Amino acid sequence: MNRNSFAAKSSRPWVITVKKVDEGVSWGSVHWQYLEDMMKVLPFEGTPLQLKKTLFTTKESTKKGQVLKPVKGALAVGDELVVRVELRTDRDMEYVHLKDQRGCGVEPVNVLSRTKFQDGLMYYESTRDTASHFFIHYLPTCMLRNIIAIPEVSS
Repeated sequence: MNRNSFAAKSSRPWVITVKKVDEGVSWGSVHWQYLEDMMKVLPFEGTPLQLKKTLFTTKESTKKGQVLKPVKGALAVGDELVVRVELRTDRDMEYVHLKDQRGCGVEPVNVLSRTKFQDGLMYYESTRDTASHFFIHYLPTCMLRNIIAIPEVSS
């Protein structure tokens, strides 16, 4: 097995050429991964599907229940987070897979995979080690859909 990694030295695209020189069946794969500093990533508005992820903390409680406040600054160990993913789409979509990566030191509260119905949307949620996966069979056209409110705890 041959594994090669190449450091990017320019912004031009790489060209990969594979040549088989002997007889018989062969197989292989190429995995292309591009990493960028998150501060340089800007949202692109020209797609039919737009996502917005917001983190909230539940530090305050009132007589009506817990108050969600947007996360600003550092968190303390044991703080409970609520992740809200807003999904906007300008057309009906089928078979959408949404992967929500978790930050380092954050553990999900709900670890059971299951089908959920929330805000008029049915989806299957699968919790894994580093991310939660959401499989949406049918996503109707909508202006705003809060499909996920995931409680998590920082450790």
